[in-house]
Amino acid sequence: MSLLLATAALTAASIVPACSWNEPGRHPYRGTPAEAVSRYIDIPPATRQRLVEKIVRGAADDRVVITRDDILGRQTYAPQITAMHFGRQTVCEQVTRERWAVTARQPAAVYCADGECLIVPKICGNVSRVHAIAAGGGTGGRAATGGSMTGRTMPAHAPEVDVDAADAMAQLATMPAARTATGSMESTGYAPFGAFGGSGGSDDTPQPPRTAYGPAMPVLAPYGPVVGGTVSPVPEPAIWLLLLVGMGALGLYTRLR
Repeated sequence: MSLLLATAALTAASIVPACSWNEPGRHPYRGTPAEAVSRYIDIPPATRQRLVEKIVRGAADDRVVITRDDILGRQTYAPQITAMHFGRQTVCEQVTRERWAVTARQPAAVYCADGECLIVPKICGNVSRVHAIAAGGGTGGRAATGGSMTGRTMPAHAPEVDVDAADAMAQLATMPAARTATGSMESTGYAPFGAFGGSGGSDDTPQPPRTAYGPAMPVLAPYGPVVGGTVSPVPEPAIWLLLLVGMGALGLYTRLR
């Protein structure tokens, strides 16, 4: 399981394995520094807090320039940028900038604490991770193990992420479970495309779905009685209105003929 996957107490996100960052600024990060850093759960909480405070204050440890193949600053960095945030709740574990022009340059700020470094490009604010390389050639501090891509090359031909769709999936994952009549939390039982599954029992009889606003609702059997009750359906007022409009249109059409 990815180290980026946060617990329920942290901010949920859609995790994308690899995606393109060939158009910087197209999908800026719209969340807060605290939300982004909370997802790096392999970093100790105290270190995460220091990183958040630095980003909020703008207290960068280094000002760098990102090129197609390198990250240039006072320190030496591995060229890979990992765990990049897009949109509101989307995180891409590996990003590629393979289609950048050789002359392309993007300024960014680097924030470090206890050997962990984050990079925030100026153009988009996409909070990400970067690895500082110590003078001896190894990665500094915990950076040797932190993140998902240390020692790997940038992915080739990675797709561009659909940020809106990924954000929507993350928001669905954080929706509260439905509350039953007894007050316990339970899944709504709804499956894709509007179908619903059973909520218990060993037979194949459809079970009434639970709602967040009250007890179970009866299920209407096709062309037959109501499962779990004998309630007769009552047409909504809008249905009567539609019927009247339809009858009037039919009468007008008949007269015109």
